[in-house]
Amino acid sequence: MKTHFYAMLVISGSFLGSRAVAQESTNATGGNASGSGGSVSYSVGQVAFNAQTGSSGSINQGVQQPIEFYSLNTMEQELAFGVVLFPNPVVSELTVNISQESLDGLSMVLTDLNGKIVFEQAVFSSSETIDMTQLASASYYLNFFKSGKVISSYQVVKNQ
Repeated sequence: MKTHFYAMLVISGSFLGSRAVAQESTNATGGNASGSGGSVSYSVGQVAFNAQTGSSGSINQGVQQPIEFYSLNTMEQELAFGVVLFPNPVVSELTVNISQESLDGLSMVLTDLNGKIVFEQAVFSSSETIDMTQLASASYYLNFFKSGKVISSYQVVKNQ
Protein backbone atom coordinates (compact mmCIF):
# COMPACT_ATOMS: atom_id res chain seq x y z
CA MET A 1 0.00 0.00 0.00
CA LYS A 2 2.83 2.35 0.89
CA THR A 3 4.65 1.70 -2.41
CA HIS A 4 1.47 2.44 -4.37
CA PHE A 5 1.08 5.75 -2.53
CA TYR A 6 4.69 6.79 -3.36
CA ALA A 7 4.23 5.73 -6.99
CA MET A 8 1.05 7.83 -7.29
CA LEU A 9 2.79 10.78 -5.65
CA VAL A 10 5.70 10.61 -8.11
CA ILE A 11 3.42 10.28 -11.15
CA SER A 12 1.08 13.11 -10.12
CA GLY A 13 4.07 15.32 -9.26
CA SER A 14 5.47 14.89 -12.74
CA PHE A 15 2.16 16.05 -14.25
CA LEU A 16 1.90 19.01 -11.90
CA GLY A 17 5.47 20.09 -12.58
CA SER A 18 5.08 20.22 -16.36
CA ARG A 19 3.55 23.21 -18.08
CA ALA A 20 2.20 23.71 -21.58
CA VAL A 21 3.86 26.44 -23.63
CA ALA A 22 2.34 27.38 -26.98
CA GLN A 23 5.09 29.67 -28.26
CA GLU A 24 8.33 30.45 -26.54
CA SER A 25 11.67 31.82 -27.62
CA THR A 26 14.72 33.45 -26.14
CA ASN A 27 14.92 37.06 -27.30
CA ALA A 28 17.37 39.86 -26.61
CA THR A 29 14.53 42.30 -25.91
CA GLY A 30 10.94 43.06 -26.82
CA GLY A 31 7.75 44.54 -25.51
CA ASN A 32 4.49 46.22 -26.40
CA ALA A 33 3.99 49.63 -27.96
CA SER A 34 0.74 51.50 -28.45
CA GLY A 35 -0.36 54.79 -29.88
CA SER A 36 -3.32 56.50 -31.54
CA GLY A 37 -3.09 54.14 -34.54
CA GLY A 38 -3.21 50.91 -32.53
CA SER A 39 -0.82 48.63 -30.69
CA VAL A 40 1.92 46.17 -31.59
CA SER A 41 3.99 43.51 -29.86
CA TYR A 42 7.61 43.20 -30.91
CA SER A 43 10.65 41.08 -30.25
CA VAL A 44 14.30 41.63 -31.10
CA GLY A 45 16.92 38.93 -31.37
CA GLN A 46 14.79 35.87 -32.04
CA VAL A 47 17.33 33.22 -33.00
CA ALA A 48 15.12 30.16 -33.57
CA PHE A 49 12.55 29.88 -36.33
CA ASN A 50 11.42 27.37 -38.92
CA ALA A 51 10.93 28.49 -42.54
CA GLN A 52 8.12 26.74 -44.45
CA THR A 53 7.43 27.17 -48.18
CA GLY A 54 4.39 25.93 -50.05
CA SER A 55 2.51 26.54 -53.29
CA SER A 56 0.57 29.48 -51.81
CA GLY A 57 3.54 31.26 -50.23
CA SER A 58 6.05 31.02 -47.42
CA ILE A 59 6.07 31.70 -43.69
CA ASN A 60 8.62 31.73 -40.91
CA GLN A 61 7.15 29.84 -37.98
CA GLY A 62 8.14 31.53 -34.77
CA VAL A 63 6.86 33.90 -32.17
CA GLN A 64 5.81 36.85 -34.34
CA GLN A 65 5.15 37.39 -38.05
CA PRO A 66 5.46 40.62 -39.99
CA ILE A 67 2.29 41.64 -41.81
CA GLU A 68 3.69 43.98 -44.44
CA PHE A 69 6.39 46.59 -44.74
CA TYR A 70 6.30 49.62 -47.03
CA SER A 71 8.99 52.23 -47.31
CA LEU A 72 7.59 55.56 -48.43
CA ASN A 73 10.63 57.66 -47.60
CA THR A 74 12.52 59.58 -50.21
CA MET A 75 15.39 57.64 -51.68
CA GLU A 76 17.32 60.64 -52.87
CA GLN A 77 16.39 64.25 -52.39
CA GLU A 78 18.44 66.64 -54.45
CA LEU A 79 16.22 69.72 -54.16
CA ALA A 80 13.75 71.13 -51.68
CA PHE A 81 10.60 69.22 -52.58
CA GLY A 82 7.14 69.43 -51.07
CA VAL A 83 3.86 67.90 -52.22
CA VAL A 84 0.32 68.35 -50.98
CA LEU A 85 -2.22 65.75 -52.16
CA PHE A 86 -5.94 66.37 -51.64
CA PRO A 87 -8.44 64.98 -51.11
CA ASN A 88 -6.92 61.77 -49.83
CA PRO A 89 -8.88 59.43 -49.81
CA VAL A 90 -10.04 60.54 -53.25
CA VAL A 91 -13.25 59.73 -55.14
CA SER A 92 -12.83 61.35 -58.56
CA GLU A 93 -9.98 63.88 -58.98
CA LEU A 94 -6.75 64.08 -57.01
CA THR A 95 -5.17 67.52 -56.84
CA VAL A 96 -1.38 67.60 -56.58
CA ASN A 97 0.29 70.84 -55.46
CA ILE A 98 4.06 70.84 -55.83
CA SER A 99 6.47 73.33 -54.28
CA GLN A 100 9.82 72.99 -55.93
CA GLU A 101 12.18 75.54 -57.39
CA SER A 102 12.64 73.67 -60.66
CA LEU A 103 10.02 71.48 -62.33
CA ASP A 104 12.36 70.63 -65.23
CA GLY A 105 12.51 66.87 -65.76
CA LEU A 106 9.95 66.13 -63.02
CA SER A 107 7.38 63.41 -63.68
CA MET A 108 4.79 61.56 -61.61
CA VAL A 109 3.78 57.92 -61.89
CA LEU A 110 0.75 56.35 -60.17
CA THR A 111 1.05 52.59 -59.61
CA ASP A 112 -1.18 49.98 -58.00
CA LEU A 113 0.05 47.76 -55.16
CA ASN A 114 1.46 45.27 -57.68
CA GLY A 115 3.60 47.96 -59.32
CA LYS A 116 1.49 48.23 -62.48
CA ILE A 117 1.53 51.77 -63.88
CA VAL A 118 -2.01 53.18 -64.07
CA PHE A 119 -1.11 56.84 -64.75
CA GLU A 120 2.05 58.60 -65.91
CA GLN A 121 2.61 62.26 -66.70
CA ALA A 122 5.33 64.88 -66.90
CA VAL A 123 4.88 67.74 -64.43
CA PHE A 124 4.66 71.15 -66.09
CA SER A 125 3.00 73.29 -63.40
CA SER A 126 2.93 73.52 -59.62
CA SER A 127 -0.70 72.32 -59.59
CA GLU A 128 -1.71 69.13 -61.42
CA THR A 129 -4.82 66.93 -61.30
CA ILE A 130 -5.17 63.19 -61.77
CA ASP A 131 -8.53 61.76 -62.92
CA MET A 132 -9.15 58.64 -60.81
CA THR A 133 -12.81 57.99 -61.69
CA GLN A 134 -12.00 54.92 -63.82
CA LEU A 135 -9.74 53.31 -61.18
CA ALA A 136 -10.92 50.64 -58.75
CA SER A 137 -11.22 51.36 -55.03
CA ALA A 138 -7.78 50.50 -53.67
CA SER A 139 -4.48 51.93 -52.45
CA TYR A 140 -2.04 53.36 -54.96
CA TYR A 141 1.46 54.85 -54.84
CA LEU A 142 2.26 58.21 -56.42
CA ASN A 143 5.99 58.38 -57.18
CA PHE A 144 7.83 61.50 -58.29
CA PHE A 145 10.85 61.10 -60.55
CA LYS A 146 13.59 63.55 -61.46
CA SER A 147 16.37 62.56 -63.84
CA GLY A 148 15.16 58.96 -63.75
CA LYS A 149 15.40 58.67 -59.94
CA VAL A 150 12.58 58.43 -57.40
CA ILE A 151 12.72 61.52 -55.21
CA SER A 152 9.48 61.05 -53.28
CA SER A 153 6.59 58.57 -52.83
CA TYR A 154 3.10 58.97 -51.41
CA GLN A 155 0.24 56.58 -50.73
CA VAL A 156 -3.15 57.51 -52.23
CA VAL A 157 -6.40 55.78 -51.29
CA LYS A 158 -9.23 55.62 -53.87
CA ASN A 159 -12.80 55.26 -52.58
CA GLN A 160 -16.03 54.91 -54.57
